[in-house]
Amino acid sequence: MTAKVKIKIEDVTKVFANNAGEHQQALASVDLAVYDNEFICLLGASGCGKTTLLNLMAGFESVSSGTIFIDDKPVLKPHPQYQTIFQNYGLFPWRTVEENVEYGLEVKGVSLEERRAKAAGYIEMVGLEKFRNSHPHQLSGGMQQRVAIARALAVEPEVLFMDEPFGALDALTRFRMQDEITRIWQENKQTIVFVTHDIDEAVFLADRIVIMSPYPGRIKTILPVPMGRPRDRTDYDFIKIRDRIFNEFELTVKKELDYYI
Repeated sequence: MTAKVKIKIEDVTKVFANNAGEHQQALASVDLAVYDNEFICLLGASGCGKTTLLNLMAGFESVSSGTIFIDDKPVLKPHPQYQTIFQNYGLFPWRTVEENVEYGLEVKGVSLEERRAKAAGYIEMVGLEKFRNSHPHQLSGGMQQRVAIARALAVEPEVLFMDEPFGALDALTRFRMQDEITRIWQENKQTIVFVTHDIDEAVFLADRIVIMSPYPGRIKTILPVPMGRPRDRTDYDFIKIRDRIFNEFELTVKKELDYYI
């Protein structure tokens, strides 16, 4: 049985204009299909357009040309069923953990009783039930990111867009959060598009890795990760895939240097 395409990107180009009226092409002729319930990573160095591509899929930016569809409907603006999690958490400092997780449900008009019950379930899922009455400043960075994940999951989205959500965390917390998001995805089976510049993170998380190259941003190659879960970072297959991606990056960097020298 062929997997259903959840997100379809066809010949997408994005051009930005600066204050001087000059134009810079951020993306060029991008084509990509993301399947239902797939965990996909957009991987690349700074300037390759991976965050721009994610923002286009999430509806925060408009394409200059081409089309993006989710469930065969064109993406024109953000949608409550497609939630985005950023690196800076985006929590409301005046709200408790419970109130932050309830926020999306509150906006949707869900009754107090129902949203409290739903929030409690997702707070428990991310392991923060003892901190439900705490405020963000009382939590570590990893805990705050778990609140952001719980808030996004509480509205039961079909798609999660994640823009380097663990980039500001220390290494050990980052590993724990990678384990956590893998577990949550396996339980909920949303479609996840995850932006990262970390090769190990992409290999640990993704079903497929979309490697992007810059100037302008484009898809260089797409690599499947044929490994089960949980994944062992010391496993031979893990290291082999990581080394292949590293070699792809080396070739890309060399070509860029040869072009500009």
